[in-house]
Amino acid sequence: MAKIAIMGAGGIGAVYGARLAEAGHEVAWIARGDHLAALQKDGLKLQSPAGDAHLPGLAASADPAEIGVSDLVLHTTKMTALAEDPDFVAPLVGDGTAVVCLQNGVDAPEMLAEALGEAHVLGGLAYISAHIIAPGVIEQVGTFTKIEFGAPTDAARPLEAKVEEWLTVPGVETTLVPDIRLALWRKFCMLASGAAVMSAARTTYGALRDDPEGKQLFMDAVAESAAVGRAEGMALPDDYVEWAMGVVDGFPPEMTASMRVDLERGKPMELPWFSGTIARLGRKHGVPTPVHSHLGTVLRLQQEAAN
Repeated sequence: MAKIAIMGAGGIGAVYGARLAEAGHEVAWIARGDHLAALQKDGLKLQSPAGDAHLPGLAASADPAEIGVSDLVLHTTKMTALAEDPDFVAPLVGDGTAVVCLQNGVDAPEMLAEALGEAHVLGGLAYISAHIIAPGVIEQVGTFTKIEFGAPTDAARPLEAKVEEWLTVPGVETTLVPDIRLALWRKFCMLASGAAVMSAARTTYGALRDDPEGKQLFMDAVAESAAVGRAEGMALPDDYVEWAMGVVDGFPPEMTASMRVDLERGKPMELPWFSGTIARLGRKHGVPTPVHSHLGTVLRLQQEAAN
């Protein structure tokens, strides 16, 4: 069993952390605010079609130093929090600590590696939909709970076997992938496009699939994202848009983008690392990105007007 720290106890961190704790790992959470207070008082309550869980008496703190050096850190915060302070998790990291970043931005592994060193950082992808519905209470939408991970550089390659062993627990589908950068881009192009379209339209995957014009807008966003990824050297297949639509067709119809939830709740959006990254890299490589550029502007103006 391993000592595992969950950086962020929102939807992703709560679900994965709960399943890891149920499997016998020593799990601690880093959280803040009312959510932290609820975790410390009443524990974590997970409502999930895959099985509810209640973890009373768990270890939770706002200060990583109180948790201490861990074997594994699952970094599950939004890109906004990671960019604000990449060094924040440093007290959790010892000589052999593995840090798996589960952000949706393709910039995340590099940002953490600059702060902690390449030998500690693995890239990861979380396939899950879950949100905080009240302090200390998490609701998971759907049953899929999957992690793909791998070392983005040779420096972190020795950590892969142990991380795979620790993350292979009941209720979590864990896959070690040989090219994590390609895997990150494969998800990112689809997710960033869905986030932009659903946030601007205030809609769900189901409604987006059922509307011909909305579906085409999403497909156009995916296509330009993939073009940028290929310009970055990613071997995304020619039929990537069709593949992405096949994945989206399997999502629960009520599922929506977490960025839309953040926009509607007045929280900072991951927009600069989603559509912003696509537009920035598009300019770098001379790849047109009209959908992401325009929706990015619309969403930025909406957020500025709300604040």
